[in-house]
Amino acid sequence: MTTHHTPTYYRIRTAVRIAFLAGVALAAFTVGKVLASEPYPYKCDGTTVTVVGGDTLWSLAEQHCKGHTGHAVHRLVATYGTDIHAGDTISFAIASE
Repeated sequence: MTTHHTPTYYRIRTAVRIAFLAGVALAAFTVGKVLASEPYPYKCDGTTVTVVGGDTLWSLAEQHCKGHTGHAVHRLVATYGTDIHAGDTISFAIASE
């Protein structure tokens, strides 16, 4: 048995689908903006240090930065890479955006 609906039914169904898709798009946009932002601020003291044996970017960031250490380390890795050695110079003149 086939059910035939009125044109109003199809207009309402289409409007609901459009509203649902707009809501999904808005949610995806909002999540993208949140993930792209830097919600955990940090500020480093601006000093320049020479790496000694046993230093890691994490341990140096803990000493020279306040706030979210993970984001400071992320910025340091983007600037210096992950391969640091004794004698390398690291500048802590970075700050959260």
